Amino acid sequence: MPSRRQECCFLDTSILISNFFGKFKDKMDKFLSMKAKYNIPCYISSSVDEECKEKIEEVLDFIGDNILLLRMRLAREKARTQHEILLTEEDILLIELLTGDLFKELSEKARLEGEPPEIEQNLLRSLEYSLVDFFEQRFKENTSLSMKELEVFLAKVVEDFLLMKEAFNIQKKELAQKIDITPEPDIVKDICDLGIPEKDSRHILSAMQYKFDRNILTVFLSFDYKHVVNFQEQIYLHWKFQVCDPLYAFYHLRNEKAFEELVDSRQSSN
Repeated sequence: MPSRRQECCFLDTSILISNFFGKFKDKMDKFLSMKAKYNIPCYISSSVDEECKEKIEEVLDFIGDNILLLRMRLAREKARTQHEILLTEEDILLIELLTGDLFKELSEKARLEGEPPEIEQNLLRSLEYSLVDFFEQRFKENTSLSMKELEVFLAKVVEDFLLMKEAFNIQKKELAQKIDITPEPDIVKDICDLGIPEKDSRHILSAMQYKFDRNILTVFLSFDYKHVVNFQEQIYLHWKFQVCDPLYAFYHLRNEKAFEELVDSRQSSN
């Protein structure tokens, strides 16, 4: 029996971020099971690695900014009624209203920018839960809480979130190996001309170059339908390169000829 061609998957930023924050868990579990069963190597390009760093920094900036906003607004609300800012159990209701404001502002920002806010929403929920739990634990023994005590707690929350960067890097290394590739600018532009953003074009082309340089069957995986997966037919027609949702990764690796025939057939019918 002839041996199979070498094969591998390149992962998009959306795969790494989603895996870390527990999005699309069923799809990821299925993909990781296939990856382990068939010992499929997974890589990330240098461009994906760099975007991951940017995304995690954005997330950390987001949570830091929102903790600061919450603290300032809480102090402002309490300062209206008393000179010394003391918090009581009743202020859990104020926490509810103020975090509600943050959720509204996040939703409006996402609406204007056209980006889904799921990760940021989950982080806000985590912050909200931590605050309510802190209040409940604190008021089991005491009747009031100074603003300074709350600030100490919030500083600890910020420290905990900062550990996210290290945890993300560990998980990233477990999932994929980084490959340093510099995409050719002219081809990046050609991919952009399909309507794909430049960053995503660089990710795709890096995987594509790896495939053709080494003659290795390669599939680029992404959860980003808007900027990547929706263009899978155009990419294949132009460059004979496969991109897909990780749910279908195994089938693309094993059945490229069938995919080619399907794409050609759909083009003919159009």
